[in-house]
Amino acid sequence: MQPYIFPYLGYFHLIYAADHFVFLDHVNFIKKGWINRNRVRNSQGEILFSIPLYKASQNRAINETMLSEEYDKWRNKFLKQLELSYKKAPNFEAIHKLIENTLDVPEGYNISELAIDSVQNILKYLEIKREISLSSNYDVQAFRGQEMIMSICKSLNATTYINAVGGKSLYQTDDFNKVGIELLISAKQPVQYDQIGDEFIDNLSIIDVLMHCSIEQILDMLSNNHSLTPNE
Repeated sequence: MQPYIFPYLGYFHLIYAADHFVFLDHVNFIKKGWINRNRVRNSQGEILFSIPLYKASQNRAINETMLSEEYDKWRNKFLKQLELSYKKAPNFEAIHKLIENTLDVPEGYNISELAIDSVQNILKYLEIKREISLSSNYDVQAFRGQEMIMSICKSLNATTYINAVGGKSLYQTDDFNKVGIELLISAKQPVQYDQIGDEFIDNLSIIDVLMHCSIEQILDMLSNNHSLTPNE
């Protein structure tokens, strides 16, 4: 899976269901995707945030896409925005500090590093332990699409590949079966929690979940509010 910045709960369902999770950091950046963008909310509704990047291009790898010189200014503004939106949330102090620490990065950082940090720091907070690796550490540069995925699976001696429901049409089950790999789809089930605002907004950044829910509640969501089914 491509590294996403503070991704939604469904991304963590995928990690939770796996023994080993691979960040696809060497694939090309996707503009207007979720690599450097996500949504939080305030009492009025959702707020889209976007991390500024230097000359972002869909012809450049994610791990070669650098943060822009405007990053520090954006970070300070974003942290203030979170304070204004979530200061009354039950877990505000702890989660705001976690986010602040995650966003405090040295000069020369790329969006892949930052997005991966955002995921790994949350896994640590939730005390979820999984094997994690980067696609750039595997010899897959010559492969694309499902051939790349199958090559990584073979390198790990994996017998099952779990794919996000949004990518259900990308891969052919028969091709995976031929090389001894079961292809499963992870789907997040509807879940609601106490949230600021009059109407619940689903699929926001994990930031929103962390602000409002305890670790125990989140682990319960990850354990029970998703399904794994064969890709058909």
